[in-house]
Amino acid sequence: MWKPTALFLALTTVLSTAFYVVINVTGSPAPWVLGLMWMPALAAVLSCTILRRPLRFLGGSRWSGPFAIIAYIVPVLYGLAIYVLVWVTGIGGFPRLDSVDAFARTAGIESLSDSARILLFIVVNAAVGMITGLLAATGEELGWRGFLVPELYRSMGFVGVAIVSGVIWAVWHYAIVGVVYPDVELPLWYWVLMFSVAAAGVGTLAAWLRLRTASLWPPVILHSSSNLWMQSILDPLTVYREVTDAVAGDLGIGVATAGLVVAIIAILLRKHLPSSEQFERLNGVPASLEDRLAPVADR
Repeated sequence: MWKPTALFLALTTVLSTAFYVVINVTGSPAPWVLGLMWMPALAAVLSCTILRRPLRFLGGSRWSGPFAIIAYIVPVLYGLAIYVLVWVTGIGGFPRLDSVDAFARTAGIESLSDSARILLFIVVNAAVGMITGLLAATGEELGWRGFLVPELYRSMGFVGVAIVSGVIWAVWHYAIVGVVYPDVELPLWYWVLMFSVAAAGVGTLAAWLRLRTASLWPPVILHSSSNLWMQSILDPLTVYREVTDAVAGDLGIGVATAGLVVAIIAILLRKHLPSSEQFERLNGVPASLEDRLAPVADR
């Protein structure tokens, strides 16, 4: 298990480093972040090729409709819980109309009321943004939940898988946080802690979905929906005040708390997961092939 894992992580690090450098040197995440997000996918494909493992091991050939719906809804629920609390308590204001006004000018609906424009801003972003978000999220998820989570599950329990994969996923983001969030004025220790808890928490649910369904797509949808509602819908509607950063957004205590809650729920539901052997069968990797690959992984 550890040699395939080390191979994947080494490839991901090497492939990602070029994008880390470009993003930090240019000071601009776009368009480089999309390329960076696809480096775990490339590392996963290369790892499967080197290990002579079929690409269906990554889970892209299976679909799970009910869990895909759950994966979409969960971020909507915790996103609304965070931001409605922020708005009601006055930690942040609502609505911020600059993003809505820009959308209205593009769509030619400037004559509509504020309420109608806000509603259309949410609906259109929820549809179109999900399509573009899936493109980006699929790159990461092919690596983290497609390859890494099943590989870890071969030799450790779900809690161990959740912690290890979640921490690795969080650390992978650290190198670009300063560029992606240049205006956030939070102590280093604070945003590292909040972001790590949030990423590990959401990653725990993503790992549970991957193992429960043997499908890549529920984690992809969870990832995409979380980015969409947190970054492209709810946050642009929020007026930032002195302490808003510390509560809302990807580096605030709100999403960290949400991540902790969904992680606890996923851990409590771990009894519903298949065993490692059952998962391998569900994941479409024949036992005979795994027996043939075992010596390769152990050398």
